[in-house]
Amino acid sequence: MFSSKYSKLLLVLVTIALCAVGAPRAQAQGNPAAIKVTSTTASAKFAQEIKFEVKAESSAGDIQRIDLYYTFHDDKASNRVPTEITPAKSVTATATKRAQQGEFAPQLDIRYYWRITDSAGNTLKTDTQTVVYSDDRYQWQKVANDRATVFWYSGNANTGQQFLQWTMEGLDRLEKNFGIKMSYPIHVVLYANKNDMALALSPRGDVFDQGATVLGEARSAYGTLLMLNQADAKTTLWHELTHLVLHDLVKGPYESNLVSWLDEGLAMYNEADDHNDNYQRALTDAIRRNDVFVVRSMTSPNGVPAKVGIWYGQARSVVEYLLTNQGGKDKLAQLLNLLAGGTRVDPALKQVYNFDQDQLNDLWRASVGLPTQSAPVQPAQAATATPRSAPAGPTAAPRPPTNTPRPPESSAQPPASQGQAQPAPQQPAPAPAPVQSSGLSNTTLLILGGLGLIAACSTVLLTGLVVLGAVLFTRRRA
Repeated sequence: MFSSKYSKLLLVLVTIALCAVGAPRAQAQGNPAAIKVTSTTASAKFAQEIKFEVKAESSAGDIQRIDLYYTFHDDKASNRVPTEITPAKSVTATATKRAQQGEFAPQLDIRYYWRITDSAGNTLKTDTQTVVYSDDRYQWQKVANDRATVFWYSGNANTGQQFLQWTMEGLDRLEKNFGIKMSYPIHVVLYANKNDMALALSPRGDVFDQGATVLGEARSAYGTLLMLNQADAKTTLWHELTHLVLHDLVKGPYESNLVSWLDEGLAMYNEADDHNDNYQRALTDAIRRNDVFVVRSMTSPNGVPAKVGIWYGQARSVVEYLLTNQGGKDKLAQLLNLLAGGTRVDPALKQVYNFDQDQLNDLWRASVGLPTQSAPVQPAQAATATPRSAPAGPTAAPRPPTNTPRPPESSAQPPASQGQAQPAPQQPAPAPAPVQSSGLSNTTLLILGGLGLIAACSTVLLTGLVVLGAVLFTRRRA
């Protein structure tokens, strides 16, 4: 028979091994009922701060720690704001989040909860509540359905209804023609003029802020479109909706896979059916002079006034080439899904179309009558031309918001520089080498890592049991 001493030790080791292998972990700690919240409030001052306050008490000990957690539309990630308190049985804690100009989208629902811990080891997580970060300078009206909410303060009831209808048309257009849609309801916030909207936008410098007019901006991190209520608002709305839907598909750590020429090209293509505009005239003139961009260099919209129209016109033209000459919307959907899954743009293009950005550049140049810049390539054999009767197109820690540019006032462009038929492309920063993915997400890898650690610990414990058994057996025979 085993001695009582060794039997107890064996029982302890077996219990630890079983716990390491499969015991569930409780989310609550101790007795959360010992902690009571007596009040909680939250308020927001636009472009200044969001202030949260909670009063709590504990019957089991001093309250030692209180943290605030807040998140936005998808509830998938929380931001923590610690508080400073003096431990006591009853405390009041405040958490203040400074709100810089343009940091948060107006009319944003911010969801928050508190996590409170006392000296007895009890932890309470409160129910989630909501505070609205509103542009409190105006009296807002709103109209909504299950897919969108439109906010406005200037105009009558028809203003909101009209924008809601345009929003539905834009979302339907994207889903019908390209099979992409938002995964949650969006907000459309209308401003009456540039000066009113300025405080809702992130500052970009005095020269830009004073000289440029932002017609619309997609705040993909918050599922919000900021819009000027102006004559061409529907075009701007459909443009920005494209960005919002695209960045809902290709998001998080893979958002950088959505290169600018594709992102803006899709938005430009989708904003209207008639592409015979100033952007096209600017591009046509540039093609005539062989003064266009290299596709790979189109990593961000060009800021030179004389080149803006060319850049946007070319981005749209490259996307249109893919749609009309390289397999249509089905191939494009494959490309977008690969980007959303973590494949970078060149490997994704190769997999879908059998060419990369450099080869795409040559194929596009040939399609508009320009000489190629490298050896000719063969397009993918599976790609077939898809005729269309009416153009349509698919479509954001977040990437900077996108802006709808004003069309160039004239199609006339300054002559090309002396001795330079095509401008030297801006060399983009070297892209990180494609990671050979195992097909496992970071969460999966963490889980596997945790299981591996548990398995290792279990192995050590079981080895200990074997050794202990051998010792006991030897002692018994002795």
